[in-house]
Amino acid sequence: MKKLKIIFVVLLFTGSFAKAQSNSMFKALFIYNFTKNIEWPVSYNPDNFVIGVFGNSEITEELDKISKKKKANNKTIVVQKFSSIDLVPQANIVFVPISKSGQLKDILAKVKSKPILVITESPGLTQKGSCINFVLVKGDQKFEISKNNILSQGLKVSEELLLLGIKM
Repeated sequence: MKKLKIIFVVLLFTGSFAKAQSNSMFKALFIYNFTKNIEWPVSYNPDNFVIGVFGNSEITEELDKISKKKKANNKTIVVQKFSSIDLVPQANIVFVPISKSGQLKDILAKVKSKPILVITESPGLTQKGSCINFVLVKGDQKFEISKNNILSQGLKVSEELLLLGIKM
């Protein structure tokens, strides 16, 4: 756990990393690392760990690359692109790109009380129900995190992750 914390701290506070790598790669790496610090019920998606991307986003390609090399909670990572809100409840994680932020309320209604981590990338969305929200702070990529929103989805979050995010 200490090694993971060091990696997060380096990624969070090294502005050159975010500038040298694509923003999508940065976010995809963080999403993968979130899987190590969020606990899902054992019975939810017992065979695969599903990361869904709602709509079009460059992050899908980066998540696909990670899924070929890594596992999440000892499960095969399956990356799915969702074009319909009705498909969203099949995922462990749903990433909502900025282009689909206007549909967050509908997405949250579909996943209410389901163990699904909702991640967004538009200012202020943790206050509207997102669990984790990527934001730029003085040109550096950071993330807001809402413990209450995570818990309301029936998930558990590590204290280490809470310490690394901007609390909302």
